[in-house]
This record gives sequence, structure tokens and C-alpha cells, in this order.
Amino acid sequence: MCHSYTHGNVGISKYPLLHYFELNIILGSIIPHTFVMLLEHTKYKREINNVDVLKSFENDFVKLVSQYYERSKENFEAYYSYKK
Repeated sequence: MCHSYTHGNVGISKYPLLHYFELNIILGSIIPHTFVMLLEHTKYKREINNVDVLKSFENDFVKLVSQYYERSKENFEAYYSYKK
């Protein structure tokens, strides 16, 4: 169980964007399993308009994780100095 100090205290965080990555990685580990459980229960297919939803999600999640590992103080400083 996560707590707001670690993942949700965006209001006082120096780098709020970091929380975006952390929360989405947590959700990215939970949502696919919940989706599969719902599909099994409802007997629906995992494709919507011929798009495999789980495969699409997995591809996006892999990209998110790779971006997370590229994080650094320098990258955050550059991002937030650009935003001012």
C-alpha cells in the first residue's frame, strides 16, 4: 500500500512530474490484471475495433518504464526551468 507522502504529495514536491511516473507504474501493474479478470468474468474479448487492448497497453507501459529509467535530477531541472 502506498501513501501520499511517497506518491501523492504533489503539492509540495520539487518535481511533481516524478509522481506521474510513479503512480502510473503502480497502476500499470494493477490495471492489466484487473482487466483480464473482468474479461474472464464477462466473457468479452480483449479486442476493441480490432485492437488488442492488452497488447496496446503493454506497449505503452514498456515506453513509460523506459522513460522512468531515463529520469535524472538534470532532466527534471531542465524540464522545470523550461516551464517557467
